[in-house]
Amino acid sequence: MKEQTTLLIERWFDGLNRSDLQSLLTLFSPSPRIRNAANPPIEGSQAAKLLLEDFFRRTTSRHFDVIDAAEHDRQVFACWVGDLTFASGIKIAGIELSEPLTVALRGVERFLLTPDGRISEVDIVHETTTVAQAARAAATTTKER
Repeated sequence: MKEQTTLLIERWFDGLNRSDLQSLLTLFSPSPRIRNAANPPIEGSQAAKLLLEDFFRRTTSRHFDVIDAAEHDRQVFACWVGDLTFASGIKIAGIELSEPLTVALRGVERFLLTPDGRISEVDIVHETTTVAQAARAAATTTKER
């Protein structure tokens, strides 16, 4: 893998872990397309900002570890595991969280890069049932108290 690509992956996941919106926004081309497993696709000049602001609002902390990465032409794939703590008061699968909820997930990011190495497309592919199941279990536990 190219050194520039390795640096981009490191900057992406470090920025997510630190809630560093400004450094993450510099990784994107002017009008990216973003597809996220849990939401409809978004694109345009505000796509990255909207996605990241919502992600940081919904999660109080997150820790991603890259397991492996691969590159082919301008496509980059990064496989990860992560622990995300969802904020109390948000809704997951129609359930409002009464307290923070930490969930372990696995996923893959697929980036399409511009010739100058910026992200023009990102696909965020991860399991979605684990989060919904954890929210349901937390709601059941809260009711039993």
